[in-house]
Formats: sequence, C-alpha cells, structure tokens
Amino acid sequence: MVQEITFAQWLKSRRRILDLTQQALAEQVNCSAEMIYRIEAGQRRPSTQIAQLLGQVLNIQAAEMDAFIRFARTQKPTKIHAQHVEITPWRDAFVPSNNLPLQLTTLIGRKQHLVDAISRLRQDAVRLLTLVGPPGIGKTRLAVQLGNDVLLDFPDGVFLVELASTTHADRVILAIAHTLGIALTDHKKPKDSLHTYLHDRQLLLILDNFEQILDAAPDIQAMLATCPLVKVIVTSRAPLRIRGEHQFPVDSLSLPGRIDDLNIQGLAGFAAVQLFMERAKAVHPDFELTPQNAPHIAAICARLEGLPLAIEIVATQITILQPEEILNYLTGRSLLESQGMIDNDQRHHSLAAAINWSFRLLNTDEQEFFCRLGVFANGCAMEAAQSVCQPQGDIVLMLSKLVGMNLIKRETVTHDTSRYRLLEIIRQFAQQELQTRGEWKTIQERHAAYFHNFVLEHETSVRTNGQVIGLEKVEREHDNIQTAIEYFIAARLWQKGLELVNAMIEFWVYHNHIIVGLRYTTTLLDWTASDATLSHARTHALNGAAIMSYFAGDFPAIGPYAEKALASAKLVNSSRDIAMACTTLGMQNGGMGNFEAAIRYFEQGIDAVKYEDLPWETASLWNGLGEVERSQGHYEAALKYYSTALDLSDGMGNLWLSAHILDNIGHTAYSQGRYDMADAHIRRSMEASIALGDERGIAMCLEKLGGIAIARKQLELAARLLGAAEALRETKNTPIEGMDAADYQQFVEQLHQQLAADVLEVVWNEGRSLPLSQIIDQALEN
Repeated sequence: MVQEITFAQWLKSRRRILDLTQQALAEQVNCSAEMIYRIEAGQRRPSTQIAQLLGQVLNIQAAEMDAFIRFARTQKPTKIHAQHVEITPWRDAFVPSNNLPLQLTTLIGRKQHLVDAISRLRQDAVRLLTLVGPPGIGKTRLAVQLGNDVLLDFPDGVFLVELASTTHADRVILAIAHTLGIALTDHKKPKDSLHTYLHDRQLLLILDNFEQILDAAPDIQAMLATCPLVKVIVTSRAPLRIRGEHQFPVDSLSLPGRIDDLNIQGLAGFAAVQLFMERAKAVHPDFELTPQNAPHIAAICARLEGLPLAIEIVATQITILQPEEILNYLTGRSLLESQGMIDNDQRHHSLAAAINWSFRLLNTDEQEFFCRLGVFANGCAMEAAQSVCQPQGDIVLMLSKLVGMNLIKRETVTHDTSRYRLLEIIRQFAQQELQTRGEWKTIQERHAAYFHNFVLEHETSVRTNGQVIGLEKVEREHDNIQTAIEYFIAARLWQKGLELVNAMIEFWVYHNHIIVGLRYTTTLLDWTASDATLSHARTHALNGAAIMSYFAGDFPAIGPYAEKALASAKLVNSSRDIAMACTTLGMQNGGMGNFEAAIRYFEQGIDAVKYEDLPWETASLWNGLGEVERSQGHYEAALKYYSTALDLSDGMGNLWLSAHILDNIGHTAYSQGRYDMADAHIRRSMEASIALGDERGIAMCLEKLGGIAIARKQLELAARLLGAAEALRETKNTPIEGMDAADYQQFVEQLHQQLAADVLEVVWNEGRSLPLSQIIDQALEN
C-alpha cells in the first residue's frame, strides 16, 4: 500500500526512536526547543542551515544530505512505496532513478580511489572515465560504489549496463536501450532512438565489462558527442582508446612491504589483510587475527599481490585449513581452480575462469606469446622476452596488447628501461597453459640458457667500473637467475649449474644474498662430489662456499670448504683460486686470533698472484694483512697494507671492496684516537655502501660511527646508531665479521657503563625502529 509521510511526522518519530527530547535535540542543533516543536507540529519549515544541522545530528549520509534537505524543506507529504522506505523517505522521493544493486559487503581499501574518481568525474572535461585493471581487481564493485556516491549529481539517474554476456559490438546500443527501458521503433535506427532519448538528459551510464566488445567504442564516442549532458563510466580490462577517454587504473589493495617489525594492529591496517579477515570471518565467525597467524595471513595476501578476487576466494578456505596450510596450498591448479561464491558471475567463479575470460580475447599468436611469458620469474626486459619467447610478430605490438589487456604490467626501471611482469596468479595460469600445450620444457631450456649467458656477460661489471649499475642489472634478474639454477639442477646439467653459481658468488656477497647463494652452491657441490671432470668448476664453487660461510658467520664450515678449495686449486693450477682460498683461511684464522697462521696464508696467496693481473684477489690479500696488523695493534703497518689494497681496488673500480678497506682505515684511525680521520674514512665507506645498496656495509659503518660518537661523548646518538645497526644485521642475517667483533663488544660495554640502563634501552630501541634513511641522515649529519 502506498502511504504518505511529512517531514514533521518523520522527525518526531526519529527523535523518539533515538530517545531524544525536543530540548536535547534543540541543543545539539543549536536552536530553540520551540523551533523543534513548531517543525514537528508542521507549523514551520526548517531553514536550509537547520535542515543540514538536523541531518548531521541524525547521522544522514553525506551522499544523501542534499536529498534529505529537499525532503525537510518541502511542505507536501512524500509518498512511500514500501515499509522500509519509511525510515528514509527522501530516498524514494528525491534520489534520482537508478538500477544500482544493493551491496551486501563492505568496499575495503578503496577510499582514495573513490575520492580521486569522483573528483575526476565531476570535472566538466571528463565525460568518459574508464576504470581499467587486471581480472579480479574489483573494477565493477568500485564502479557501483562510485555510481552511488555521485547519484545526486545526475537528476535523470545512474544506470548500470551489464555487458558480460554481450559478445557483438552492434548489441551494445540495444543493451543500453533495454536497461533504460527505451522502446525502439522499426522506422528509426536504435542508435538514433537512444540519442534522441538521451539528448537533454543529465544521466550517468556505467558500462560494465567492455573488454570483449572494444569494437563498440566508436558508438560510445558518437553517443557522447550527440548527448551533451550524459557521462559514462566504463569498466574494462583494456582501455577503449578513443578521443575523450580518461583512464583510471585500479590498483591492487595495499600490502605490508615487510612484516617482520609490524604488530597485529599494524598488519590489520592494510586493506588486503582487512579484506581477508572480513571474508574469513563471514564463513568462520570465531576466526581472529593472532600473533601466530598474522605473518601467514600477510604472506598469503602478498603472494596474491593484493588482488581482491583472489583474496576473497582463498579466505573461504579458512573453514578447512589453517593460514599456514593455505600458504602452502597457494600454488598451481589448486589455487587457480579454487571456487568463489556461487552468486558471482560465471567469469568470477574461479581465478582460472577470470583469467581465461581475457585469455580468450587474444589471437593465437598472442596467446602463445602470453603463455611463454609465464616462464619468467618477477618479469623480464623486452630483450629477454624476444630471445626466450620468440613471438610470431612484432614484440612491441604484442606487449602493447597484453599491457592494454592488463594481463601483464609494464614497470619503469630507469628513464630508458622497462620491465614486463605477470601478476603471480596470472603467471601460474600461463604456466598451466604452457604445460597443456607441451611447450613447458622447451621454454624452460631457453630461459635457463638466456640467463646463463646473461650472468656470464655481467660477471665482470659486478666487480669493476660501473659496479653499481652491474649489480642493479643482476639484482633485477635475480629471481630469473635462481629459476635457471634450479632448472640446471633438476636437469642434472652440472657444468652449466656450476658455471652459473660461480659467476654469481660476488653478487651474492655484495648484495647480501648469502643464504640463497650457499643453498645453491652447496647443493651443486654435494651432487658433483665424485665427478673428477668438474674439478676446476668445483674448486671455484668450494671457494664461494667458504667466502659465503665467512659472511654468514658459520665459522666451522669455512675451514673444510677453503682447505679443499686450496688443495684442489693447486692441483688444477689456478692462481686465482689459490688466492681466494688463502684469503678466506687468513680471515678465519685472524678472527680466531691465530695471527701467525693468518699471515702465512695471506703471504702464500700474494706469492701465488704476484705475476698475475688479478687486482681484486691481490687487494683482498693486502686488506687481510692490514686486518691482522690492526688486530695486533700495529696500526702504522696496517695503514700501509690498507693503502696498497685501496689503490688496487680503486684502480679496478670495485666500490664494494673499497668501501670495506675505507671502513678498516677508519677503524684503525679510531684505535689511534684520530677521530676526525676515522670519521672521514667511515663516511666515505658509508656513502659507497649506500650507492651499492649494501645494507651490511651500512650496518658496519653505523657501528664504527657509534664508536666514534662514544669517544666524543655523544652517547645517545651512539646508542641509536648501534641499535639501528643491530636491527639491520638481523634483517639481513649478517653477523659481525670476526676481527671486528671485539671492538663492537667494547662499544656496547662502554654504553652500559656510561648511560643509565633505562635510557640506553629506550634510545637503542628507538634506533632499531627508525627508518633506515632517517638513521643514515642522523649519522652523516653528526
């Protein structure tokens, strides 16, 4: 039954429901109780200002405030067509017509997207706004919310036109006309009828799922040109590419970059985690975020790269699996075929279905190229894609098509370098398709061969002039290189595998991937222990295992690897490997206080390379001798050895080695009480480590600068620097090198002696928690 209600009746009813007296309501609105009495009696209309204040006090949504004010200011009764409308009668009477569906779930993590999209849509120049993004990113959900939030901007309504089932471009006009309820006559073309209807209407159309009918884009352009008051929001995995289009990329939900130092409250602030928890609690009401499961939930969201559909699907598994079990489950077909809610449209029943929808829109050559891109881990450069995938067509055009379809992401590395990456879920789909086509093994082989050659080509640049750029290039491809090593191990191609890890040893040391490097190197050494044909390659790998064990702080492992390397190096007559083994054995013995043995090893290494052009190895040996002399208090002798080492290192352009030698010079100057000289050299060392992105080197310098600060009685600064260095070493799993440990311990003891325990704890923890950039600024400023 149709009923009527006046604002006076509604206000009296609402006030009583909220248990407010007229006086109490008047006080909140800042008017007299008599005015509230007269409004409720129908004797007076509220002013616009009073109506707005009433709306604020009565919790009217901001998006409905204009309609509420119109309802409050009208004198005529408002018709209500359903019982529930009595609560909000202004919606039926004053909110424009629309067919927007009622949303049963909260829109999470899109507040800024909505603010930005509304701002753009309200600009006069923006008539067509295209929400673009990969499958499952939440374009439709965002568009519907956007339509609701701007509903009052369009007096003639907001209408959602669902196009998922529309497969022919010529049917788009018919779908729009059907949604608007326009009767199409035989004597007039559908397009003309639509234009006539829309010509003088201020209306918003939301065209959902446009990617499979991009050929209809000119029809949308013609409609906008003919109907000046109409605006259009399009959701699509690819832009329409017509004049007047304004693209609005929809990104993944926010994710924690690092979870180590975040508490539960910190993790719960990220939208991806919020969505996981909301959907998990919907199927398992007792499920809670705990210290035990929080890291696993954050890791799940990170592996799903913040993709809303993926998170929603996976979160429902909480009814049968623990978060840690879900994390182990998130691979291959088990993830792709996981089922979502049955009320989703067919395209979103599973991740595989969502991705397949876009995949089917590619032609045969594009599908083949897309599948082959699945072999790359964390993306690739165009050159790598060309070499490994060997596309049947222009690679620029194909990449452009896939980027446009949001099946791959283009990421800018430098001003002249781009990378192309598949979201991990899409990559798993591509790999499944590649296996189905029977191409997986062939493409894997090409991929491994490419990155084997890539590493060998960049081996020199990692240790000489241009080292910063060389390290950055290898770092970008580190995931691909690991994939190549794993292929060689699985295929038992031991020679190739050893060549690859041997060329990576210095990179792993310089960029603190010690654990990764040790795992691959020792695996290959174990598999090839009895293969005499691989003696030379194994010798270098043994040296690599020894060096990485030293930097990992695994001192018991250093000797066996280095001693085997030295014996093998002598058999294969490799001066370079003799020098490397002697360097590691010298550093090990020096760290244990066996200074005479350390000197013998360093001198043996120098003798082995005295007729060789091996500046890195020679510089490392002279630096080692300097460390032994410094540890014994022979400071002038130490500085002489360091000077020789630094000349060699600077001459070849090895910034990492120079940084370590400069740190040692600074350390020696500190021991002599020459604090200004120490400060200058350690600052130079830190600047080099910053340029290299070497966080272990930065930690090393922070410790020495902390020691200098203690000597200068800057005790709180010292505690802050040492706390930051400790946190940095924990993050990188890099213990203090052997011959530095005693001095570091002395710094800590001095702080305990000179600072109150409670102050020391507070300032130390402050250093641990401050951002690295802020700590570096403090260190260099002082």
